[in-house]
Amino acid sequence: MDNHNLCSLILDIYHCHVANKPYDNQIESLTYGLDHIRQLKAYLGSGYLPYYEQALTKTMEDVQKNITKFFTVKAQVNFGERRADNPEDVTVISKAFISWVMVILKRDCQDERRRIKRCQASGKGVQSLDTPIAEGLTLQDVIPAGTNPMDNLIDAETARENKRKHDELLALLPEKLTCRSKKYPQCHCYDIFVRQYLQEPKQTFKEIAQELGMAQGTITGHWYRKCQPILDELAHQYR
Repeated sequence: MDNHNLCSLILDIYHCHVANKPYDNQIESLTYGLDHIRQLKAYLGSGYLPYYEQALTKTMEDVQKNITKFFTVKAQVNFGERRADNPEDVTVISKAFISWVMVILKRDCQDERRRIKRCQASGKGVQSLDTPIAEGLTLQDVIPAGTNPMDNLIDAETARENKRKHDELLALLPEKLTCRSKKYPQCHCYDIFVRQYLQEPKQTFKEIAQELGMAQGTITGHWYRKCQPILDELAHQYR
């Protein structure tokens, strides 16, 4: 499925959803087309590849069930203002969708990995190393020498993915945590975040309040009313 067709389906589903109209045919085409989105396998990583075929079925179900959550999680895309005949909009929407699906697919791959480990531990459903997987490969083809190679591969892939998300999130924070108290402009969300989590030594709310010359309640009140909700929303987007 190319990006244009992908974008068209997503926008059709979005407009049907907004208008409270059925979109059964469109969502079915979208979910069954997941296996034809080249980027999914390309971005998946070798640690997840052995579980792709089995995990994809669950991912298709998850996407079909939760497609409206995609519009909420990626609300910054402004779907209502996008057009399938605009190349820039096609790129933005397809990139957002693939990013969202990748999170689900990797989670389902991890679930499949755990299921296989449980089967192996119980002596049930143990797969042969000659078991075919994607693109003519067998399990043996993707297993390097060493102990617990599957664990090593997927753990390394998960670590790389988590670091990428962590770095992206940190880069976003200066522009997202811009809220400051009107009465106390030195009470600034990003500054509090840096003091509590990034700098060494880290500071408590009490220490921050003393250094800024204001009541601790002012700091904590601003943090929990204004700053924490922004962090929670970002954490949800990068889950």
